Amino acid sequence: MVNAYPANGRKIIIDFGTEGPFDLRAEIEFDANGESLSFLVTRGPLEGKVETCQCVCSEVAPDVWMVSWQEIDQLTVTQTHNFATGRLWGTVTQPDLQFVRTEGTLELV
Repeated sequence: MVNAYPANGRKIIIDFGTEGPFDLRAEIEFDANGESLSFLVTRGPLEGKVETCQCVCSEVAPDVWMVSWQEIDQLTVTQTHNFATGRLWGTVTQPDLQFVRTEGTLELV
């Protein structure tokens, strides 16, 4: 049996801290099927950004998921969510093609 993404129909809070290459805190809410997400950036240079995107959530190990999406401005995000440890790792390709690696915390609300 394929497991469902743990945040389906729920919200997560991600935080990359203020010292890393990508100062960002956001609330991300997933639809019940895990096929789309809506986010609100609550800290950092993108604070106030709100968007809904299609996403793909794939289990890669127990309690570990790869989640990816592309935003309207072509910013592309891939994150690994480890629900057992509350950690996440990600990569972002910005519209100007700058590539940024991120690491932070993940909280299921």
